[in-house]
Amino acid sequence: MRNMDYDPTKQPRYFTEDAFRWNAEGDVTPAQANMLQRYLGAFTTGFMLTIVLLTVMFAVIGGIVLNTVDASSPDSSSMLPLLMSVLGTIFMLIMIWMVWIYYQARHIRRPIISSVQGVASKRSEEVSSQFGRLGMAYYVTIGKKRLRVQDVGTLDAFEEGRSYTVYYIKNRPLVIVLSFRADDA
Repeated sequence: MRNMDYDPTKQPRYFTEDAFRWNAEGDVTPAQANMLQRYLGAFTTGFMLTIVLLTVMFAVIGGIVLNTVDASSPDSSSMLPLLMSVLGTIFMLIMIWMVWIYYQARHIRRPIISSVQGVASKRSEEVSSQFGRLGMAYYVTIGKKRLRVQDVGTLDAFEEGRSYTVYYIKNRPLVIVLSFRADDA
């Protein structure tokens, strides 16, 4: 959920000195709050759609299993409880995993701002799977803390070897960089 004028190669416009002061006090600016709300809205919509799709998928699979098993056959009557318990266990594990993911978004729902200070180093790498290329991952290491940032614009905002104070929100696997300032400025 990005604005139409979003350009991933440019530094986000909420990286301002004013934003740095707000973040240092433990608060987010109205522009950052708006950005977090859009991000949370997209996350919540995707999360709910996934739950609905999983529920429908498991209901259909369960219905197919129930309709294809011949209950009068002595071989299949012992398999039915086993199939349904395996299906139910898989469904419960996926639901627990999804609740954990939703719990991880608590930092966005009620912004918990973290900070780190240190010298910056940058790295980008191609992310791929067995199905092909997925895209690029961008990392900024500040001191000993490695931050996976949203886009190349955020990555390019940092200078290699320069000391920074960075305010961010944890949101696995990424972090949302709210503001930063070079310590030698």
